[in-house]
Amino acid sequence: MSWVWEYCRRVSGARPRAQCQVCWQTLATGNHGTSSLIRHLAAKHGLQAGPGGPPLAALTDPRDSPPARPAPSPAVWAWQHFQSLTPEAAMCQICQDILQESPRLQDATLSEHLLAQHQMESPPHSPARSPPASPQATEAAGPSTASTISSPSAQLPPSSPLTLQRPPTIIPLSECPPHRGTVSDYFQSLPNGQAQCQLCRDAVVIPKGHNPTELAAHLRLKHKIEPEHQAEIALTTDALSRSMSPPMCTLTPNHVGSDSEASSPPNEDPDFELDLQESDDSTATDPFPDNDLAASSSLRSQVWKYCIHLTAEVALCRFCQRIYRTTNGATTSLARHLKQMHSVNITLDTNVRRKSRNLSVAGSSDAQEPPDSAEPEAEDATLTPDDGSSPTTGEHQYAKAKVQADTPDASLNPGEKSFSSTRPNRSWVWRHFKSAGAKTAICTHCNTPFQTTNGTTTSLRRHLTRAHALIENEASGDKPIDDNENGGEGSERQPVDGDQLLREQIKQFVQSPRPGRSWVWRYSKTLDKNIVACLKCDRVYKTPNGSTSSIARHLRIGHGLKPTLLDEMATPAHKTKKPRVDALWNDVESDEMESGNDEVDEEGSPGMEECFKDDDDQNFDVEAMDFDGEDEKDDDNTHGKQKRSWIWTHIRQSTSMSARCRICHRKFGLINGTTTQFARHLSKYHGLDPSSPMVLLPQTSLKELTRLCSQDRALPVPTKTQKFKTLERSKRLRALQSDFFEEINNQISVCKLCQTRFRNQSLISRSLHLERKHGVNLEQEVKQEHDSVLDDNDDVPHSISKVEDAPALDHPIEVAESVEEILAKLIAVDGFPMDTLLKSAYINETLAQKNLAMPGTPQDLDAMLIKHAEHLKIKVGEELSNMTHMDLKFSLTLFEWKSEDDQIRIEVKCHGLEMSWNLGIVQEVPLMTDSMIMEAVKNVVQDFGLNFHRDIVACTTNGLNPLGAEHQKCLDQGINQAVSNVMFSGQPDGSLVPDIRDTLAKLKSDSVRNKTSGHNQHFINGRALERVLSQEQPRDLVQRKWMDVLEFLESILKPEVASRIKRLLTEEELTSLRNLVKMLALIRSGLEVLESSGLNLLSADNIVVEVLEGLAEVPHELSHTLREALSQAMEQLRNHDIVSLIKYISNPKALEQTEAHAFLKMSSREILERDIFRLETRLFRNLHKDRIPCLDRISAEMDDFESSGFLSADLKLLRQSLVTVSPTCRQRHSRGSMTTEKGSRGPSHISPQLEGALVFLKGYYDQSN
Repeated sequence: MSWVWEYCRRVSGARPRAQCQVCWQTLATGNHGTSSLIRHLAAKHGLQAGPGGPPLAALTDPRDSPPARPAPSPAVWAWQHFQSLTPEAAMCQICQDILQESPRLQDATLSEHLLAQHQMESPPHSPARSPPASPQATEAAGPSTASTISSPSAQLPPSSPLTLQRPPTIIPLSECPPHRGTVSDYFQSLPNGQAQCQLCRDAVVIPKGHNPTELAAHLRLKHKIEPEHQAEIALTTDALSRSMSPPMCTLTPNHVGSDSEASSPPNEDPDFELDLQESDDSTATDPFPDNDLAASSSLRSQVWKYCIHLTAEVALCRFCQRIYRTTNGATTSLARHLKQMHSVNITLDTNVRRKSRNLSVAGSSDAQEPPDSAEPEAEDATLTPDDGSSPTTGEHQYAKAKVQADTPDASLNPGEKSFSSTRPNRSWVWRHFKSAGAKTAICTHCNTPFQTTNGTTTSLRRHLTRAHALIENEASGDKPIDDNENGGEGSERQPVDGDQLLREQIKQFVQSPRPGRSWVWRYSKTLDKNIVACLKCDRVYKTPNGSTSSIARHLRIGHGLKPTLLDEMATPAHKTKKPRVDALWNDVESDEMESGNDEVDEEGSPGMEECFKDDDDQNFDVEAMDFDGEDEKDDDNTHGKQKRSWIWTHIRQSTSMSARCRICHRKFGLINGTTTQFARHLSKYHGLDPSSPMVLLPQTSLKELTRLCSQDRALPVPTKTQKFKTLERSKRLRALQSDFFEEINNQISVCKLCQTRFRNQSLISRSLHLERKHGVNLEQEVKQEHDSVLDDNDDVPHSISKVEDAPALDHPIEVAESVEEILAKLIAVDGFPMDTLLKSAYINETLAQKNLAMPGTPQDLDAMLIKHAEHLKIKVGEELSNMTHMDLKFSLTLFEWKSEDDQIRIEVKCHGLEMSWNLGIVQEVPLMTDSMIMEAVKNVVQDFGLNFHRDIVACTTNGLNPLGAEHQKCLDQGINQAVSNVMFSGQPDGSLVPDIRDTLAKLKSDSVRNKTSGHNQHFINGRALERVLSQEQPRDLVQRKWMDVLEFLESILKPEVASRIKRLLTEEELTSLRNLVKMLALIRSGLEVLESSGLNLLSADNIVVEVLEGLAEVPHELSHTLREALSQAMEQLRNHDIVSLIKYISNPKALEQTEAHAFLKMSSREILERDIFRLETRLFRNLHKDRIPCLDRISAEMDDFESSGFLSADLKLLRQSLVTVSPTCRQRHSRGSMTTEKGSRGPSHISPQLEGALVFLKGYYDQSN
């Protein structure tokens, strides 16, 4: 180490710095350089480079030397007792008070402070100290005119015996006890976690851990004070006594002699030392002035010999200057800190404190005894270090106090009782516990805290019997120690050893087991403090704080064991279980748990992966040692009890490290049995929480729960008068749907009204179909029936509607449609021009018959369609949001769409498992960049309540059809590139990561040595290894290089070669290689499936998700990196589909199959017949054919159409429009006739808002059809 560090020390901080210990100047050192320090020592202190310089103690700070003056003045003497802080403030080194005066602190102010506070008067012409002034002089001096700021340290009382009778002497810092630090001298603690600066009165937040960094920064920036420069401030004896009070700090010589020796200054006596002892003077100031027993030293905690009161609720340790809270005067935290950190045991005989309290309350003359009489009692309060030399602790103190309490008091007259005998018997538990507040007790054996509500000791007694094998002698009280039953009259009692008493108590406890013991201990044994094992199957379960809920549940479900009638009768009355609200479902819950018991029990309870077995405990006699078993309070447990979480009703454990949701089958990792992520998932995606009615209805089926979540239906809350035998809403709905659907086979059913096919299990889709297409709301009917059951409070539900009550199939169900729905379908789906519909007398007359009014102007029609589209968008958004709560995923399909002015648009469609939704279009695509297009698509998805990164798993131009070769190539390339980036990351030469390369290097050296051994397999492995470890680029693609590594690792891990590999590699390296092979093989198998033909995009994404889940289960350091790389690659592929949209959708073959091309090949008669049928469907869908007006007129005109070519003006206008307008929304749309004659105005353009609304309406009603 350099010689510089003998005079300097390093300073912690963001930048490397060092501080000169001679002048306390802070210098920058750079990267551990000492050149700046050498220059500083040579220039300012004259120290030459190299060792052998003068010691540090011989050097003086030139800044601290007083300036040479011709004649010292009294001001020089005053500044010897003050430390300058700022031009306006200075700190007194005697009492640590800060004086402040504006604009500049005057010398007279300092002299006045020394005279008034410390009775120190300066001589007229010399700086020598003078004896203190008389009290009369002090009163004549008057108060100081400058503002005095008190130090946070404790103030010395005027009546203290430590008031010095000689001039104060400066004590070096090396002889002082540990100080708080100079930063605390400038601040005063506030109760709200802040500190107030004594200079500017600003409040500064105190960081956690009482780190003075923020406080020091405040002094440095605002007051230009460097706290490190003030580290060597000298303290006087007055200041020292103030900082150490209470208890008082006395200055005594080592050998007490004559008065002359005692009056000598401490700095002149070589044997002078600082002695900490408690003052015997009864006039000492007590920190608790309201205490009536303040004069009794035995009632004051011995903790305060080592701690200092800062505020009413804050105390400071004198050893390490750590701050602790003392709420309501509690000293538990201080005592524990002294014992653990400084090896100081503070014990107090409870008998002494109790006796003193009794004397005080009785008001006898003994309460007023002088302090000398209390000294023998105070001797029991031992204050010893924790070195095993403590003579009285724990049970020994109790045995001694018990003998003293049982001995009759000789001062009492015959037949007279002492005050202590009238007090209720104190529980034996308190021999082993100490109070830490009004409701907290701490075990003296293991320092475990317990709650003692209303003074109960049940939990404390249970802890002593289980953890420490301690019980009471008898249930009624303490048994007499000697054989004399006369209370000590025949013979004098003798002290009893505490260890012997403890052994007798344990012996009696083992021989007489306590009644009310839990029945589970007959089938389990204790392995550890909080771990038990089942005697039937040796499975291990946790028992935190003695809880038997988990082992009792295992015995009931796993082995079919239940408590007998005798066990129930032995259970105390106060431990009987209270009835629960969901007690009606206990049998159902037990059946569900028993059905999944085989799968769960194979893996054990959550969080317990291995069975702890101890040979020493195999012969442990559970019946002999009667631990205080916990009665079965699975639901009414109080402190520290662990009960079965409601989450496991909806979660199924699949392996020891994973579990799946019973609703959506999503897989989660299981770590130490925690259920936090499951609770978050159930609350976020399924709307379930502990207060949800679904928690109280465990028999609800999975399909019912799924349907309720998707349709936002709430189950009724069970009442006391209704048991709800079943909630067969799904069966009722299926029965009602059977009237409208006919099953073709076991999987397909067809609607009887419109011949649309559905799967038999798709109850939601069929209900939505009936509601949207035919206006039949079966869900509302089921809900009304269920509500009527609740209103009538009847156990028997109302009968379901019969089949004969359904409407006849010959007459469609009449459901009123609004004019918005009719016009939206005619314009958006069928492609009728808007001006044609407005001017058509036939359509206006038909709407008038239905009591509907056509909009008067085209602008009103536009506003009507836009408003109707916005209303349906909100409805679709709610539907998609409910499906996302079930953790369902979606895919996007993007299509090119041209407007009437030949501008390219992007049509966005969303696909689920059974349904699709048209989300609208993206405008002005040619003017956007790739990033703008991507953001526009994400905004469209976000408008419907979907998150692009969370809810969209795929985005392509044709997601429902099989993947093309180009997209499969993108998937293959992305996955290979991601794996290669991980395996060869950060290596410019293309070599493997260092850990794998070093492991394979060992195998390479072995293969080289065995080239000439004649073993062909070793030679082949060596050549393959050389090719893998070569620095040259491989001939194959870079992303295929990791497969070569996989093939080589698989070859060397074969059985015929593995024996030699085990000799070369350690077990850890071999396990790492096997896990690496497992991960790479899993990725390779996924690529093989992705390259198969006929794979759609949703299935491809599911394969990638399975690969990611498999990688998460492999314990390897590259597992997390590989999963992140694959996820990032898939995200890039999704964005790539959006950016390269125009490239992918250029497919002429697809355009030839559209409806527009098929429309142009139709004859005029076919076009007109189809359009008239559409008008009939839109306008008269809910009426019988006989009630359709003008049907005969239309038929007659159709018959004469081909012969005469004559049509009415209404139908002729309709025909002219339909000849040139496609029924689809992807062709041009105009308000007027599309036939433009010579001199007439061309078609008018529609607004972008209306264009987007029409596209959305077409997709919405196409989905309904």
